[in-house]
This record gives sequence, structure tokens and C-alpha cells, in this order.
Amino acid sequence: MKAKKIIGKVLIAFLLVSIGVAIGKEMAARNAPATVEPVTAPGETKVVVYYMHGIPCITCTCIETTAEKLVREEFAEAVAAGTMEFVSLNYLEPENAALADKYNVGSNMVIAVRFEDGKEVSRVRLDEVMELASNADRLTDYLRTGIASALEGGGE
Repeated sequence: MKAKKIIGKVLIAFLLVSIGVAIGKEMAARNAPATVEPVTAPGETKVVVYYMHGIPCITCTCIETTAEKLVREEFAEAVAAGTMEFVSLNYLEPENAALADKYNVGSNMVIAVRFEDGKEVSRVRLDEVMELASNADRLTDYLRTGIASALEGGGE
């Protein structure tokens, strides 16, 4: 009986230490600077199109594929010039938590962010991607308009 109590206490201690380590890692990740923001030289402009998603599903994959294809094909000149890129991130992963917090991400969305001289100057949030995912044409038009706006300097 005494051995069972000792083993039980050791397991509880292990569990508590594990939880503490997990919380510590989560807090460190949330306080770490976002590493996916571009470094731009003085006078340089860049638009980063972030697809922020949670646990991948068929709808999420459809949105990601549509957004990435749109950036790659319709904004090919900007991509080739290095002034635009597409980045897909799971906002639930600890290493992306700081960026998700910065952009107030709570569900799947596309955010086109314009950087000038190494600093964010504007962003266009495209929050309605999940609602539009069932209509490829409407989704593509919505993404095209928002991304073009960011490229032209629009947004908040």
C-alpha cells in the first residue's frame, strides 16, 4: 500500500511539473517577437499576405489554396520582385501566438500587411473567408480586392 501512495505522489508531482513547463513555454512564446515579419531595407515596400488558420480542414485547405494561387498567379510580378509573399500560419501554435495576438486572430482569416522601411504601415483584414469558402468566385474576388488594396497602400 505504501508503494502505491509513493508512486501516486510521484506521478502527481510529475504532472504538475509538466503543466508548469508547458505554461512557461506558452508564456515565453507569447512574449517572443514574431519571427515571420519581413525585414525590409530603408525605402523598400513589401506586402505579406498571411493566411491564419487553426486546425486544418477541407474548408481551410480550400481557402489556403485559393489565396496562395491568387498571390502566386495574379500578383506574380510583385512576388517575383520580392515585394509580396504568401505565408500560411497555424495561429494555435505557440510560435505563432505573438503574431496572432498582434492581429487579434480568433478564427481563420487572411491579413494583407504592408511594410515600408521595415515598419508596418497598414493592413487589410479579410475576415469573411470562411463564409465565402463555398463560393470560389466570390472568395477569389474578395481576396483579390483586399490584397490589391494592401499593395496600393490601403487598409487600416
